[in-house]
Amino acid sequence: MKALTIALTFLLLFVLPAVAQKTEGLISKFDKNQKAVRDSLAGYDTVFRAIGDKSAEGGELIGYFKNNKLALMQVSYFGETGKRITEYYYMDDLLYLVEDTYFKYNRPIYWDAEKAREQGDSVIFDSAKTEIDEHDKYYFRGSDMIEWLSHGKPVNKKLAAYKGGEMMIPKQADELKRKLAS
Repeated sequence: MKALTIALTFLLLFVLPAVAQKTEGLISKFDKNQKAVRDSLAGYDTVFRAIGDKSAEGGELIGYFKNNKLALMQVSYFGETGKRITEYYYMDDLLYLVEDTYFKYNRPIYWDAEKAREQGDSVIFDSAKTEIDEHDKYYFRGSDMIEWLSHGKPVNKKLAAYKGGEMMIPKQADELKRKLAS
């Protein structure tokens, strides 16, 4: 029993903090790499695909390549009441970060003065009043999701949604990569 207590104490004091530091270090590295990619997009080669299979208002897929390697894949889906932009970041052909943002419009895109008046409303669609409704970042090391932040706060890794995202997100990324290649 004493040996078990000593082993558990060792684990809690030395091993788990080291694992947490490694994850924090990776996340910091991934965020820096994301910024570097964003800052240099003008110098990347791009591939554009119109996609309409998941949104009534259509969508677009853009791949950003540096030295023939995918660095960023951005998919945008447009709707009447908002848009979703998801960015997939790659380093050495491996997915390491997915940033997903849903923007909610103040009114549907077709809500002009006439439509508002018909509906007894005084507010019209104004793109300047668009708000971020959802914002998630998913960090990956290989096929393992090492962190999920929702509005900047960690999501519990024990939730079924966490495990589902860990399986689903890389599959979605692979499907989009195939669309880029076609």
